[in-house]
Amino acid sequence: MSKFPDLLMHLGGVPVGFEALMPAEVRMVYSDSTTALHQYWRQHFDTSKMHTTLAAAYAATTSARNDLILLTQGEDHELSETLTWANNDTHLRGMSISPMQPRTDIYQANTTTFDPMIEVSGRGNVFSNITIKHGSQLTSGTGYATDLTCMRVSGRYNYFDNVYFYTPRYAEQDVATTYMGVDVTGHNNYFKGCKFGNDGLERDQANYNLQVSGVGNIFEDCIFLMGCAGTAPFFVNIYSITRDMKYTIFKNCTFYAHSATYTYTPADAFHTTCDGGNTAGVILDAMCNFVNVSNVSDTTHDDWIWKPVVGADETITAAQIALKAQGA
Repeated sequence: MSKFPDLLMHLGGVPVGFEALMPAEVRMVYSDSTTALHQYWRQHFDTSKMHTTLAAAYAATTSARNDLILLTQGEDHELSETLTWANNDTHLRGMSISPMQPRTDIYQANTTTFDPMIEVSGRGNVFSNITIKHGSQLTSGTGYATDLTCMRVSGRYNYFDNVYFYTPRYAEQDVATTYMGVDVTGHNNYFKGCKFGNDGLERDQANYNLQVSGVGNIFEDCIFLMGCAGTAPFFVNIYSITRDMKYTIFKNCTFYAHSATYTYTPADAFHTTCDGGNTAGVILDAMCNFVNVSNVSDTTHDDWIWKPVVGADETITAAQIALKAQGA
């Protein structure tokens, strides 16, 4: 029988937010054993299930039984190599629940470059209340141009709630046009209340916060951030060259591009690539909004983008932030 401490839990019960999961086993990751909070946990938690690294905690889990890993708040949890989350139904929850920027951080070890930072190849996993800081520091203030992908989601049916994909961290990451932030190649994943990007670092290359090539992925209440130093960067690349992607849905999402005094405005928010007769339906609901972006997409890439407009007879021009009405 699982036993849970009472801090972020129902008294004597399951952690808040995981009532229906009933984890078979709960493990905890801490990085600083000197804090008063850590001393508290040692008195109220099974110490044999406390780990100093996320990699060690994950290695101790068992696939397909709803194991849960808790990450302590206010600490930096370091990865020295790619973390491959191949388990099914194995969950990760940060113990800081701020919706602005959860103070439960996962970051790359300095002077260590690897790509992707995290790969989720399993299915049915839940990730919540964490910030993933992508990019390793080579020397003070500089990073690696080879740190290209914060997370690759190649699995399916995974759920991400209040996850901040804080990427890129260093200007060197932006140099490559192959930088893509988050790469979703798997099917039917759900992102809820997540943030993608970093508006404090200015990008000037034709790269993007998110690439999607899987089928049926949904993004709801998400924020896409970009610092820009030119018109070339964009937010999302839809990449359909091996299959018909059917649909990718964005519900109530905000796409915000920042530059000092708004000197630069990205030309487009979306690019789509559909080769070999493949198709891709990019569905933006009426609540999606775009700030400091000239167009949702240019005419080369707008064939598969669907966004409702007001009025059946409204004229849609290239200058509008509403390129195509469904059925138009």
